[in-house]
This record gives sequence, structure tokens and C-alpha cells, in this order.
Amino acid sequence: MIVCLCNGLTEEEVGDAVRSGCRSVREIFAACGCLKQCGKCEREMAAILRSGRPAEGAAGDRRAVPRS
Repeated sequence: MIVCLCNGLTEEEVGDAVRSGCRSVREIFAACGCLKQCGKCEREMAAILRSGRPAEGAAGDRRAVPRS
């Protein structure tokens, strides 16, 4: 599922960033190589940060595709 429409970030990408050590929404954006745009995704990202994993219903162990 897409978490951030502006940057096209998926639950898997956000979860990977959290598992790699990100502890804030700002750090997640930096790890994914993008910047916050409209901010509507911050609540969902914060939930993923709290849980330490992608939100319920995220697809298994798929890895994020590196951004070009």
C-alpha cells in the first residue's frame, strides 16, 4: 500500500527504513531519498514507527525497490 502519495513511498519502504534505524518521520524521508511534501502521510508513518514494522495488511517480506 502507498503511504506517501507525494513521494510514492510504500509501507514496505517505510518499514525497511524503520528497521534500518530511522526513529522519526524526517529520518524516514531522508533514508528514502525524498522530502516531506504535503504532510498527510505523517500520521501513518508515525504509526509504523511506533510499531516498528509495516502497518497491518502489508505484503509479507517484499523489499523496497531502490529509487533512481
